[in-house]
This record gives sequence, structure tokens and C-alpha cells, in this order.
Amino acid sequence: MKTYNRLLLILILLCTQLTYSQRKVIKVQQISQPKLNSLEKVENDKLSTDIIKLISPIDQSIIKNKNIEFIWQTKTSSKTSTSNLKILKVDSNLSLEDNIKKNDIFLLEELTGKMKFYVKDIPLNINYLWSVQVIEGGNILESKWWSFFPTDLDIQDDFSCDKNFLQNSNFQFTRESWTINKGTPSFMKSEDGCEDPNYVELKYINKNSDVISQKLTNGLKSGRHYKIKICLKNNFSEDLTPILKIIAFNGNLANLNLSTQTALFHSTGKIPYFKDWSQLETPVWTATNNFESIGFYIENIEKDSDLKLLIDNICLVEVDKNNCEEEIAIKFDNKGNYEIVDVKTNNIINSKKSKIIETSQDYMRGNVKDLYGSSNDTSTDMFYENLDLSSSCFSIGEYDPSKDFEEIDKKIDTTQFKNVIDDIKKKSKKVLAGVFLPEKFDPIIDVGLPNKDKQCNINNANLPFGGADIIYVHGLATAHILEGLSPNQIHKKYKAVWPNDKNEFYSGDYKKYADDYWKDHVLSKITKSNGELTNRYLTIAWPCDQRLGDGIHATFTQIADAINSGKGVIYDKNDPRGNSCFGNNIVIVSHSTGGLLVSSMLGIAELSKTDQNIQKSFGKNLNNITDRVKIHVALAPALSGSKLASLAVVAPKLLGQLIGPSHNLATLAANNLISSYSSVIDNSVLIDLMPPVSQYYWGNKYFDKTKVQTVTLAGSTPGLPQGGAMAWAGKFLIFGYNDGVLSMDCTCASNQQWFLPSTYLINNPLKMIDFGNPFTTKAIGLSWDSRFNRLIPLSPFRISACTPFVTPAGMLTPYSGRGSGIKRWPNHHSMIQTTMTHFDPTENILSLYPNYNQSIVSNINNYEEVRVLTNDYLYTSSLLSNNFKNIVNEHIRKKTIGFHFPAVRRVRRFPFVDVYWKYYEKTIWKRTYHLLQDYETKNGVDYMYQYILR
Repeated sequence: MKTYNRLLLILILLCTQLTYSQRKVIKVQQISQPKLNSLEKVENDKLSTDIIKLISPIDQSIIKNKNIEFIWQTKTSSKTSTSNLKILKVDSNLSLEDNIKKNDIFLLEELTGKMKFYVKDIPLNINYLWSVQVIEGGNILESKWWSFFPTDLDIQDDFSCDKNFLQNSNFQFTRESWTINKGTPSFMKSEDGCEDPNYVELKYINKNSDVISQKLTNGLKSGRHYKIKICLKNNFSEDLTPILKIIAFNGNLANLNLSTQTALFHSTGKIPYFKDWSQLETPVWTATNNFESIGFYIENIEKDSDLKLLIDNICLVEVDKNNCEEEIAIKFDNKGNYEIVDVKTNNIINSKKSKIIETSQDYMRGNVKDLYGSSNDTSTDMFYENLDLSSSCFSIGEYDPSKDFEEIDKKIDTTQFKNVIDDIKKKSKKVLAGVFLPEKFDPIIDVGLPNKDKQCNINNANLPFGGADIIYVHGLATAHILEGLSPNQIHKKYKAVWPNDKNEFYSGDYKKYADDYWKDHVLSKITKSNGELTNRYLTIAWPCDQRLGDGIHATFTQIADAINSGKGVIYDKNDPRGNSCFGNNIVIVSHSTGGLLVSSMLGIAELSKTDQNIQKSFGKNLNNITDRVKIHVALAPALSGSKLASLAVVAPKLLGQLIGPSHNLATLAANNLISSYSSVIDNSVLIDLMPPVSQYYWGNKYFDKTKVQTVTLAGSTPGLPQGGAMAWAGKFLIFGYNDGVLSMDCTCASNQQWFLPSTYLINNPLKMIDFGNPFTTKAIGLSWDSRFNRLIPLSPFRISACTPFVTPAGMLTPYSGRGSGIKRWPNHHSMIQTTMTHFDPTENILSLYPNYNQSIVSNINNYEEVRVLTNDYLYTSSLLSNNFKNIVNEHIRKKTIGFHFPAVRRVRRFPFVDVYWKYYEKTIWKRTYHLLQDYETKNGVDYMYQYILR
């Protein structure tokens, strides 16, 4: 019997044609780009016996190891029984039975008295079968065959798609259940599909894409979460990289524009050339509405070239929750370069394994109301408090800008300003004890009640401000003041004094200055292409070399004269009214210091009914003028003054300290000049523009006395602006967002204390870098201006724009707490914030339109507009069109990487494990922006003329 057993064993060894020593030199198979077959599961029906029990590795196991211990048990009692461990390599295209017949042996090991064996360095990413044979008493007993798969690849979910919303998702029945919405997509009958026959070819030709869609049986429900897995193949050209867009929609899909009835489910990055099928899995998407259909199309975001993309096996399923986390992390160095890190293993992804393709995208995701309006009132901008703005749903990717800030800070020496604040406080205290209102001026003539003639009362929603008459009030005219400092007084233009030289303000150089100030603005906003005026208007000339009270008197007087006699009114020659009945309905448009003047004037008018001091300075019943004012539109208004004005006021003291006492003729002359300078400055509006004076006197005393509402347009130019020295000084002196002259606290109508800007908290300062703008002074400047403490670049305390939720460029901040809060002067409302400089709404409005001044060393667009309403009063009072409620759109700017990577998944067919290509698409950085509709082709002033009183 022993001789028989030996002969049988020799025969088995000869049949294998492979010894264990040969196994050791088998080379590792390269991972093929596999053909994905159908998920047909075949049961293992090999005869088994109770005598042999396999223990490890278990059947259909995936093992993340190349060293494997095989363990089994037998019920044979003889210690001399022989076990043969047999391992076969599997051909994935053959069935279990055929693989056993093929008998492609990897290892055959004869073991005596052992029931375990350790195998090292098994080639990875190959399917294997193993079994044990026991020869006992002349009988050959054989176990079941178990399969296993050793790998170093990622293990993914089963490719099967349970509860798929789509019918015929693998195009097995070609077009069945699918609709062709646009173009001529090809439903291909071919064995070359992804995992099974048939697929669809989408084309992009002459900038038009094929679109296919399917009406879902159950539809997608608002607020629920969904994701899609889809097979892709771009094997047409290495130079062409389509992007795939997926949309959810209702109706017939007349166009691809996003709306309440059409939402963007997902937009891929550029899909690179690859010969084989790969599977893409989208991020989780939350439905913003109930949608009945899902659609697919491709685009070309780089070139005008025609494109193709193959798609197959689409799996649309509902998932439990929206997960905004990314599977990879990005580590940036101080130059903005990055490494891609797998957060699960903390390993750097090696780009040599697969070509990595980067995609920069900027696309509109949808209207804010459609995206968030189901549970929030999105007509104002306080709904952000209900959103987790610090989550990766809104912002991904970090960069430490400390070194960039250090470079900027080295160029800015603020030590020269260390004593300025104390000097301003001392000077302001003295000023506040002085006289503000004129004492010897003639009272302003009463204008009476408005004319009720129908011809005088135009209300045309097709005209700017509904056709109302417009009064323009200019800002600080530095020329008025600088001429007073000139030693050459003979050729001085601005030497008139209000009210002694009134004609100069109606027809002289002061009037010419006012007309020139608004010339381009008028031409841009209320002049048709044929030269016709849409509105009548009046420009106010007021003396900036006198105090603000004098300017208010000049403004009242000129308005009263225009109402009573039409004096100074500009009208179109075809307007039948001419200059008569001017001012029945008035909109006052002011700029800069003009905003402080008008807001103060409106309060003074209301007090003139009873306040004797007001009546003594201006006259009675000035409210008959301001009752005609429907609204005050303030462009970059100096409502809280400017630190630049304070610097000008205290400059004589600083210069005197530098020059020293008068020991010789030179220093005596210098000190006399400083004394003369002080006299001019102390009698000018610069005194009123000192922030403590603007706030504590004009603001606190008059702003809340009127019922007329003020709406503001605020700006903050990022970085150092191109242009005048004043704006540069402002960027150095003013903390926080500013337009080069005024802080955003000032222009947003915040009544925050002048020396302490509005602040808020963020939980991740690194996410304040605006990657969505080119990585230049604009992106860095936007973050630099938000720092509360310039010595701590990464401080969680940030200075707010008009609201803490959105930067001037529209980027949502990683807001985590309100900080000092959102405060407004009574009857004042922030409406729009932009990236403009201080002078863009007036002198630059034509030359730059629709852009604003750029930052230095930049050549990029600077044109963002952001809504910043903090309450709904303007809507409920019909001052602001309800159409303004729903013109905020969400834009996504991001950079993604895409790469093919082999992965392992379980399948239902033998051998139950498959290697396939996964197309990973991960986000390096993402920023979310909320911007006004048409922001690229309009500027901030356009929206005010379009939506106020219309």
C-alpha cells in the first residue's frame, strides 16, 4: 500500500509541471486594465468532505498582505498522513470549473503531519484558488476550493447598484427609458461596454452638446441626499479633455440655464485621455427642489475643439447624509505648491502611478434662493447665520500666508502713526466744544407743498429711480482747501465764501467743479445712447473750505431755489415739464463727504419744525424740502468720517514737533506756514470729517431724526490700489477693509466706535485666502485687510466687511461667531459692497466700466458686487424692488485633480473579486462666492439705479 501511495504522489507531481522552487521565481504580474464583465455569481459546487475543513484565508477574502498563512483542519488520526496544499492562479475570464480544469498551479506543497503553511511574497493583485488534499489509507480526500485575492490596492464598495433610480442604466436595451434632449448622441450596440455590452457616446460639436436624460419613476426629493457612480472613457485624443455635467430638472429642458427648475448635480473636472473604462463617483448632492428628471452632457472649458465622451453603467442612489469631507488632503508649502495626501493612510499619492490632470473651474451653481430658500429667508443677508460656513461644503484647502504678510508689513512702517490717535482725540475734544451750525446766515425760503399737477408727478418703473428728480451732492473737494494753502492767492479759483458769494456756487468755479464731478456719472447712468436724459437733475456746489454746517446751508438753499424757480435744474429738451415743478419726488445721490452732509441735513430738516437753534441757523419748516425726498443713495459715504481727515488736522502739530522752536529765520518761516495751514484746516470741513466729530456730533445728533432712508454702496479695494497718494495713505492708516480713503465700517453705515472696527470670529484663518482670485496682491490683500491684529496674521479675530459672512469679493468666510455684531445708524442700510476704490463711482465710472481700479502689480478683473442687506425694511416700504431679493447666485471656484488609480471591489460573479480602474477626482481647493446676477457686466451703481424705486 505504501508503494501505491508513493507512485500516486509521483504521478501528481509530474502532472503539475511546477515545483515550489519554480514558484519562488515567478514574476509579479502587472495589473492589466481589465475588461469589466457582468456581475454573474456562480456557486462553488466542488465536492467537499467533512474530513477537511479550511480555516484561513476564508473564501472570497481580500487580503492586504503579500505574506499569507494557510490553515486547515483534518479529522484523520494518523500523524503520518500527507496533506497537499494546492494554490491555483485564476483566469478571471473562466468559470470556477474551467479554472480547476486548467490547473494553473502556483504552488503545490506536500506536508506531513502539518495543517498550516506560511507562504511569503505572493504576487499581488491576482485571484487565487486554494484547497487541501489528504491522502489517507489509499484514498484521496479533497476540500472545497476557496478563493482569495492579495492586494496593495484600495478596496472599494461593490460595483452593484441596489435601489438604482435609473432604468436601463447600462443601456442593455439601448435607448429604452432614455430621452434625447439635444444633439445626436449615439447609443452603441457593442461588446466593449463597461462591465457589460452597450454604452452611449456623447458629443460636443460647434459648442453644442448632446444631452440625454431620463424621467425618474419616483423623482428626487427636496432636502434628500444623492450620489452617482458612472463609467467613463475618453479614448479619442490625448489633447482633448471634456468635462461631464449632470443636472436635475423638471419639465422639458428647453435650455441648460440653471434655475429653480434646473439644478447642477455635479460638474467634473477635465477627464483625461485613457484607453479603458474607469468609474467616477460624484460627491453627495442635496436636492434643492423636487426634481423629476436627471440629465447628462459634456462641455469644453479650454478650447473650441469638438469632443466625445463614452458613458455607461450609471448608478443613481439615495444616501443617508451629505458628507462634505474630502478623501484626500492637500498640504501647501509657503510658495503655494502642494502635495496630495491620502487622509486614511497619510501617504503622499505618487503622481508617477497615474497622470494627474488639474482643472480650474469657475461655474455658477444656482440661485441662492433655490439652494437655501426652503428653510431660510434669503431676501436679506442674515440667513448665513443658519449655515455652517466653516464646513468643507463651502471652503476646502488651506494656505499659510504668514510669509507673504511679513513681506507686505516690511514695506509698511506704521510707527509714524503711533501718536496720531491720541492727537486726534485731543483735537476732537476741543472741536466738539465749539460751534457747528452757522449763526448769521439768512433763513432758507420755504418751498411749500409739492405740486399736485399730474404732469409733475412721474412714476415710471422703466426709468432710473422710477423717473424721480435727482439731486447730486459731491464729496470732499480737496482743491477748495489746497488753494487756501497756496502762497499765490492772486490766481485762486476757489476764493468765494458762502453765502456772501452765492453766484460762484450757481455759475462760477464752485458750480463748474460740481458739474465736472458728476459729468461722467450722469453720462453713464441717466443719459441714453442718443443723448436724451432719462431724469431731470440738479448738482449742488458747496464749500469744502468751510465747515459742514455752511455746506448744509448751501445745499438747502440751492434745493429750495430749484423747487421754487427751477434754478440750476438740468432737463432734456423733450421733457414737457422743463424746469418747472422740480422736486415733487426727489432722490439724493451723494458721494463721500456728501453722504455725511446729506444724512445730517435730513435730520436737521426734521428738527427745524421745533428746534429754535436750527430755525435760527437755517429757517423753519425745512422738512417741506426733505418730505419730498424718497431715498438717499450714498456712494462710499463718509458717515463716520475718515482717519485721513484726522491726519490732515493734526499734521501741523506733527510738523511743528519735527521742526522745533523758532531759533532762526528758516524755522520761523516754517512755523508761520504751519500756523497758516492750521488756520485753513481748522475752518474747513476736514474738522467735521474727523471720526469722533462725525460720529459723536453729526451722527448721534441728527442721523436718527429723519424718516428718509439712506442706502449705501461700499467698497474695499484689495491690496494697494493704483492711483493717487490719498488712497495709498488710507491703506496704510485704516485698519480693516477700506477703499483707500474710508473704512467699510464707515461706508456700510456702521455706527461701530471709530477706533474699534467691527469684528467676528473664524475657526480657520487659513481659509481666508481667496484662492478664487489669481494668487496676486488681490488675493493676498483681501485677507491682509481682514486682519484685526497685523502682528498675528493667523488670528481668529477678523475685521468685518459690511457683514461678517462675505468678503468684498463675494467669498463666503469661515465665519463662526458674530463678535462685535452688525450695527447700523438708524434709518441707514448697507445695500451693496464691492471691490471698488473710493473714486470709482464718480470719476472712474466711464473709463473703467464695468471694472474697478485694480491693485498694483495686477492685471486681473476687479469687478465683484455683493448684496449686504441686513433687514427687509427697504422691501416692505417699497423703496427697493422685490426683484432684488432673488438676484444673488452661488458661484464655485475650485481647482481639482483627476487621476486613474487601480482599485479592488467585490463582484457577484466568480472569482468574486475584480481589479478595475477608478477615476478619482479630488479638490485641491474650493471657495464659494455669492455674487449679484450679471456682476461681470455691471458695477455697483448700476444695481442702485436699476432696483431702487422701481
